[in-house]
Amino acid sequence: MKKMLFFILFSLFVVAVYGQFHYTPPPMPMHDQFMMTPTYSNPVYRCKIYLSNGEIVEGESSVFKDVDGGFYLKIKKQKYEPFDTDSVFVNQCHGMPKGDHWLFETVSGKLSVYNKYPTNVLNSNSYITKRKGQYTPYDKSKFILEIEDNSEALAMYQKINKTQTTAQILTWGGVGVVIISFLTLPPGGTDKDFSELPQSKLIIGGAVLSLVGYIVGRSSEYDYFDVIEKYNE
Repeated sequence: MKKMLFFILFSLFVVAVYGQFHYTPPPMPMHDQFMMTPTYSNPVYRCKIYLSNGEIVEGESSVFKDVDGGFYLKIKKQKYEPFDTDSVFVNQCHGMPKGDHWLFETVSGKLSVYNKYPTNVLNSNSYITKRKGQYTPYDKSKFILEIEDNSEALAMYQKINKTQTTAQILTWGGVGVVIISFLTLPPGGTDKDFSELPQSKLIIGGAVLSLVGYIVGRSSEYDYFDVIEKYNE
């Protein structure tokens, strides 16, 4: 029974640590009639492409990315790159060519958000701006400078940060406890059952601590997109 409990808690610990590395804010919903059935890795969208030569192409495509970094759409085996287009509409988002990618305006307002993909996420593929034509790469530490003139949005941002910081402290504190506990296990083994060693209690405690951190990190009432919405009210 003790071994089973340890196995369950350790599995939850792994899930908590994995979650800290791989969490991405969920995309805001789009109108279903404009979006095809998505796959986990790369959704397929309804597309309308305005080519530089005046032609219009419509169809379904994912937003693909070449190994060299270039983005493209592919409809009926034909590849369309940003420099081929004047603009595109993908997932009901208007995209403008910018270098080797499109910038899709996913949030419009006093503070607008543009992404290299037509989904509402805030990550290394995102840009935020208060002025049309000026695109600032998204960075959480710089984001605060854009919203500091709105006290409600700023308070929401600080609350989210406090929750996320607490979650990370709990998660990585648990990681540290588990690692140290494993490192202090008797190198030559012992006659005692593992569950009777003091390290076993610390390992279980560390796993629980990480799990609490995972839960805290997912329990936030708001995310950073809520901050943008509050700013744009």
